Amino acid sequence: MLSTRRSRYLGAVAAATVVTAAGQETSSVSVEADSVSFDVPSGNSVFNDLSVSDGTVSIRAREGVATGRELEAGTWQFNGEVEITFATALLLADSATFRFAAGRLTEGEVLGRPAAFETSPAEGRMTFSGTAGLISYDRSRGLLTARDGATFAYDDTRVRNCNWTYSLNDGAFSGFANDDDKCVVSIAVSDKAD
Repeated sequence: MLSTRRSRYLGAVAAATVVTAAGQETSSVSVEADSVSFDVPSGNSVFNDLSVSDGTVSIRAREGVATGRELEAGTWQFNGEVEITFATALLLADSATFRFAAGRLTEGEVLGRPAAFETSPAEGRMTFSGTAGLISYDRSRGLLTARDGATFAYDDTRVRNCNWTYSLNDGAFSGFANDDDKCVVSIAVSDKAD
């Protein structure tokens, strides 16, 4: 039974390869799920305890609903313990909506109470963490953008009342004030005497 063992569905929505008219492979996305159900007339598929990857973004969730009959264009809606992994960052959220085109997850919105963000330690890069009500992903720019109660931290520094962007390409991190307010920066200072 599909719900009692890990299964791999190969087809138009799950593990697929998009091929150009010239027959060249352009991109692929794969899905692993404990169970799957299809609504053929609507083109929707519901996956439980799933993992989706397009080679750049990997997403795990309790439930995922894919709309669209083929991988050319459509939407994934993820719910429950959503974990999104990039090469340099990790997002944890309550839910997320990602659009896909040509077998790639192209943009997304990650929601949480709050959603959490953490960069992966890498040589020559600072490690950041943060939270926000909404974190957006833009594949074409390689950018994560956070707003709605966004905060971030690095080393002994905490910044609140500050939206932020993080470049998945070069690790650049920027904060900018929410509307008319100012970013508030707190730096922990050690009481140790030298």
